[in-house]
Amino acid sequence: MNRAFPSGETPRPSRSTPATPRPWDAAQADTLFHEVRRLLAVRAYDEVIAKLEVHRPAEWAAVELPGMRLLRFLGQAFLGKGDLPACRDCLEQLRALQREQPRLPREEYAAALSDLVKCYRALHLDTLAQECQEEARRLSLGS
Repeated sequence: MNRAFPSGETPRPSRSTPATPRPWDAAQADTLFHEVRRLLAVRAYDEVIAKLEVHRPAEWAAVELPGMRLLRFLGQAFLGKGDLPACRDCLEQLRALQREQPRLPREEYAAALSDLVKCYRALHLDTLAQECQEEARRLSLGS
């Protein structure tokens, strides 16, 4: 039993008190993402998820570029694994963050949208897939 909280439960932060995002060390992020790309290439999706889930940003946290890349790679791993709800969660969160503060380079964001289109189609959400595909098309045209 937790002595600080007699019920034994530790309170979780509420959405009104957002977690402070951990600053990313550029070299550490580069090393992590290099390893993640290697694992994705060999379809080691469970390993990617295990490496990245511990770093996953909270929905309400301000997210810098490494956190957005993390969501992209997690979404890609969940898609490859066939965990469509988790894929959708990651990539929709990324899409919302990108709309608020565009940080991902255009080509990376387009790749994430492509994965989200695949996810929507697999979930038979054709209208959402079409909307996402149109957004990706606008990105590729530079508008």
